[in-house]
Amino acid sequence: RHNKEGFVRDVLIVLISACFCRLTTVASEPAPQTVAPAKTDIKATTGIAWKSLQQIRTAEEKPVLLFLTTTGCSYCQKMKQSTLSDRSVVDRVHTKFVAVRLDASKHFDLAKRLRVRLYPTTAVVHPSGAVVATIPGYLGPKDFLKRLDFAQRKLAEHTERLASRKTGPVASR
Repeated sequence: RHNKEGFVRDVLIVLISACFCRLTTVASEPAPQTVAPAKTDIKATTGIAWKSLQQIRTAEEKPVLLFLTTTGCSYCQKMKQSTLSDRSVVDRVHTKFVAVRLDASKHFDLAKRLRVRLYPTTAVVHPSGAVVATIPGYLGPKDFLKRLDFAQRKLAEHTERLASRKTGPVASR
């Protein structure tokens, strides 16, 4: 069993490896005959501007909302069409997170390391790389927002823990 720091390291290694593998594959492919417009965001019908792994900046201040799905998953489709297209969910995701949608069949190692047992699964990742919350399965907009509230509290706690490690214990007077 991995300790927390080892787990965080492993998740970061998988994310970085996936980015590197994709970038080296793209770099080694011949240039296409026709030039398509560059995609900066993957716009789903949900209204959320999904980023790819390659678009995540390492210095990003916002936490990552990682939506893991699979092809042919009816509950994944239902969540995309209802929950993730709800205006209040879209607004929260845009203001508080960097949204990344991944097909778990293409990122099996990451799904395995996150111990994903069912789809869809949403993971909330602190900018440091720590997974602070996972939200398994389909949820409607109200329940999903409640889980995001919980995840945001966990993010704040994690940020405080990191800050206290940097400053050290406060001496009592």
